[in-house]
Amino acid sequence: MLRYLQSVEMRPVCPVRGGVTVAVPANIDVDEIGRTFASVVSDRPSVAGLWVSTSTDGYHLWLLIREADAVEERNLYRLVGILDEQSFGDYFQLHILTQSMYSIPVRDVLPGDAKKIFDHAA
Repeated sequence: MLRYLQSVEMRPVCPVRGGVTVAVPANIDVDEIGRTFASVVSDRPSVAGLWVSTSTDGYHLWLLIREADAVEERNLYRLVGILDEQSFGDYFQLHILTQSMYSIPVRDVLPGDAKKIFDHAA
């Protein structure tokens, strides 16, 4: 195990959920994370767009939705499991943004480095 860890390029150690400190692998492609998640959410009627950004605590998925009830929101959070199945680790967070809650363009609330994966907002 130690040999494996020495061969993997790591980003600086950073805090994540629950105060646990981990090192985030640098070899995870942010575009691949976005495309993988998009493959399971882009055809849902409630979904309007997806962006991905990075920070010191990992990768952030920014999912813009139209109106959705609590059941649909929970279902969207559950879909993050696809990233676990693809071995991306536990270095990502999903942020659900409801379109009607913003009077400004959603781009203005996203981090500056957020990359658009898709956007079919009306």
